[in-house]
Amino acid sequence: PGRLDRKRQLEVCMQCHLETSHHEPNEQRAFDRAIFSYRSGQPLEDFKLYFEPAGHERDDSFEIAHAAYRLRRSACFRNSQMTCLTCHDPHDIPRGQEAVAHYIEVCLNCHRGVVHTIALPATSTCMSCHMPKRRTDDAVHVVMTDHFIRRTQPRRDLLAPIAETPTPEDEFTKVTLYYPAEAPHTPEAEISMAEAQVKDNGIPRLQALLQRYQPNSPDPYLVLADAYDREGNDTEVARWSRQALAKRENYRPAVVKLVPALFGIHHEAQAIEVLEGAVKRYPADDLLLSDLGNAYMRLGEIAEASTELDRAVRANPDRPESLNLLGVIAMRRGDQLTAEREFREALRCQPDFTEARDNLGNLLVGKHTYAEAAFQFQKAIETDSDFAEAHHHLGRLLVLMDQTPHAIAELRVAALQEPNDPQVHEDLADTLGATGNTAEAIAQYEQVLALRSDLPQAHLGLGMALLSQHRASEARLHLQVAANSSDPDISQVARNILAQFRE
Repeated sequence: PGRLDRKRQLEVCMQCHLETSHHEPNEQRAFDRAIFSYRSGQPLEDFKLYFEPAGHERDDSFEIAHAAYRLRRSACFRNSQMTCLTCHDPHDIPRGQEAVAHYIEVCLNCHRGVVHTIALPATSTCMSCHMPKRRTDDAVHVVMTDHFIRRTQPRRDLLAPIAETPTPEDEFTKVTLYYPAEAPHTPEAEISMAEAQVKDNGIPRLQALLQRYQPNSPDPYLVLADAYDREGNDTEVARWSRQALAKRENYRPAVVKLVPALFGIHHEAQAIEVLEGAVKRYPADDLLLSDLGNAYMRLGEIAEASTELDRAVRANPDRPESLNLLGVIAMRRGDQLTAEREFREALRCQPDFTEARDNLGNLLVGKHTYAEAAFQFQKAIETDSDFAEAHHHLGRLLVLMDQTPHAIAELRVAALQEPNDPQVHEDLADTLGATGNTAEAIAQYEQVLALRSDLPQAHLGLGMALLSQHRASEARLHLQVAANSSDPDISQVARNILAQFRE
């Protein structure tokens, strides 16, 4: 370290001990640098750029890796040539009272002539007054030394407990460059800046830079794929994940990002092609094996799906997705005993796995175990209130349990969350019609037919609802469609009603 100037000395420490915020991104490593590639004396800006939340400069948040960030705010730091090594020798770390004496002596090297004008407790030291220990805001059970050296401290108990407040997954924080003061004028730095700020309407900028520079690393393409993933754009996620794979064949993070996007756009055959190559490269990867089983199952290739899922479970008996999919396969084969065992095992591994709870709930409905089925749907909804399928299935179950008002409430939620699902609207319409809410039932049937005009059951329901409102001419049109249905039960009911018109 003695051969390095002050800036480079600091950067040796900062590459591990500089964090500006727990918000993402706090730092952006250059895409062409490996995680342990930094070497003492190299310009830190060639390795990482550091960012802080916009407007964060004056707040007093204190976080677990804030040592360098807080030190750089201190007047002692700004008005001297001090570095981390001024106080800390990484090869000789004092402890206990020896450490206290050492740090006091470091302070006195600059402040020996200071006279305090107020009485101080006998136990006071330079550190207890000017660098006190305080509780960190991001890891609330941790107490650390605040390296912001200042004359006075906030007028509150710095060690008082702090309530945990989880950061919402979709929280967005606008960031600005913190270190260095200006980014290098290189393609790598341009791309790093665009990656860090991609959430701030930065998708077009990052995409343009990738198209211009065509970097050979797959990682920047995955940052862009992630950005499109947050927007729910599976087509673009697939496109940019494939770009990442073009840079590095069978790159696992790119495969993991690509496959769900291919499922989302119903390209299961392509997913199988990608996964088969990846599984050859990673034959014991339970996630890839589970995804491959899922892809086969989506195409109805049940034997192949079962084989891959069995391999996934052998690789990791506790992956809940594999167990849940094996349960689905058992259901399709009519093996309810095995299906129930697999669903329950998936929930043992992950109690908040909403899909497994929904599947178990549907199985229990088939067994007429209504009370536990309702419990499973309700637990799924408690975990994810936006899980439309659980609301839908609970609504249908509540009809069977003669809890119609509650059923209608659940079906309404499902219809709001899945406005393009005709079955949800049809179930809601049937329930509304059965309880005399004819006008609303008609509106729901019309919604069904706007989505799928070829559903004879919806035509029959709408025709009957219109007839109850004495709108015979409109009803006749829908009943005639239902009468031509290939479903003999629907056709017969519609024909019987139409026969009454002729009488």
